[in-house]
Amino acid sequence: MNVYPQNGETAKKTYRVGFLVMPQFSMIALSCVMDPLREANWVGGRALYDWVLITPEGPLVHASNGTGLIADAGLDAAMECDMLIVCASFDLERYSTSEVLSTLRKLVRHGVILGSIDTGSYILAKAGLLNNCHATIHWENADSFSEQFPQVKLTNEIFTIDGNCWTCSGGSSGIDMMLHLIHQQHGPEISGGVAECAILSGARGGHTQQRMSLRNRLNITDPSLNAAIQVMEANCADRLSVPDIAIQTGISQRQLERVFHKYLGTTPVAYYAHLRLERARALLKQTSLQINTIAASCGYTSSAQFSRLYKNAFGMQPSKDRTPLEADFRIRSTP
Repeated sequence: MNVYPQNGETAKKTYRVGFLVMPQFSMIALSCVMDPLREANWVGGRALYDWVLITPEGPLVHASNGTGLIADAGLDAAMECDMLIVCASFDLERYSTSEVLSTLRKLVRHGVILGSIDTGSYILAKAGLLNNCHATIHWENADSFSEQFPQVKLTNEIFTIDGNCWTCSGGSSGIDMMLHLIHQQHGPEISGGVAECAILSGARGGHTQQRMSLRNRLNITDPSLNAAIQVMEANCADRLSVPDIAIQTGISQRQLERVFHKYLGTTPVAYYAHLRLERARALLKQTSLQINTIAASCGYTSSAQFSRLYKNAFGMQPSKDRTPLEADFRIRSTP
């Protein structure tokens, strides 16, 4: 199937998009991929798109913010779609059921375009549909995703298109992905009109990076400090020494220690340790990897040492910090 309608009669077809909504989905992410379709119909003056909410576990589904939605149909309705977008957020292992995975594989065989928002990419990857493909996922889940699916070419882009796979990082970036779809199918006048309806100055390209630069994120302007943190983030498993970090940053060890103290009030060793423990915590909460495997992937050769440092940092042993509490769903940094 060609995702882009051609000129003539094919272009007049109403394109049907299904949203496979998993429990605890992100409300903002779903709204950002669904509402541009309604606005495209308004701007175009006809039914360019219709859509259907699909759930695998009955009609009532709750978002991560507690809001309940009544879905239109079950999994069987996915076969009637031109494109299916998987909308997920938490408890990915639980919702990656054999029925869901087999349905997704069947859709691919029938030429249905598959997409995902937020952590929906995990479910596509679990079905084996992203192997050797470029794909993206919410940045909070990138480390754990890479650990579990090394065969996927993960990007840090807001959305990525590789053949019949459209993956989106979630949040507001869903608008950009759908504006791209509308532009390709119906041209700049319709997509521009949708952007104006949404009070947007324009669409971001897919290659836009998800996260702010370190300079903006940490509100620091010293280039050597930014460079040092980038080296640390890229080498969590290798556990570089401070002299090695200084060499890769291009400054002396003494100068490196000085800028960390001046701008962050800490030492390079302490910052690096905190960074590795935060990565370990993300892997604990987002994967089923063994604790000793997580420890090794974050630069710890001793599981006992890792457990002790983890408890000092977070107040509990790693084994007791694996399952997110319901409260965590309501305070996640990105809705």
